[in-house]
Amino acid sequence: MNPETLAALEALLFASDAPLDLARLAEVLEIDMDEARVAVEALRAACETPGRGIALVEIAGGVRLVTRPELAAVLLRLQRLRLKSRLSRAALETLAIVAYRQPISRPEIEQLRGVGAESVLAHLLERRLVRVVGREKPVRVYELCGEKGSATISEDDVDRFGAALIAFTARRRARSHS
Repeated sequence: MNPETLAALEALLFASDAPLDLARLAEVLEIDMDEARVAVEALRAACETPGRGIALVEIAGGVRLVTRPELAAVLLRLQRLRLKSRLSRAALETLAIVAYRQPISRPEIEQLRGVGAESVLAHLLERRLVRVVGREKPVRVYELCGEKGSATISEDDVDRFGAALIAFTARRRARSHS
């Protein structure tokens, strides 16, 4: 098998967010179906050699690169480290807005912040700091994770969200009541 075709196949599967079927692979690689099948099998064999962290699997009518199940512990450690990292200023600001105005929709958050909030909210959702609690028309509505409807901030919240968020929220509440 041509090394350039194998490299292109691997790059396509790596970059794709969904399984790719043989017809699509053949079309993109500009090869016929039989060559695509041979290329997939060659890449599968290459991925099965000892010391590889990925595998080629057939799923949903196509093929996809996935991480090997035996490496799950390493991937979980990476995920935990990611979740332990400090929140950015934008994330803290968004979290404070959600804490103060919950439930609140993304357009409302964006209006208050003056910038887009999609990626920040995705990060906060991933870290399980906010959750989607409903929809108003096609828009998701967010609130803090924790006790539903709680207007108070517990010591656990201070540990979880940080003192900066608590202070920011307290200042906003004080301003709104004066």
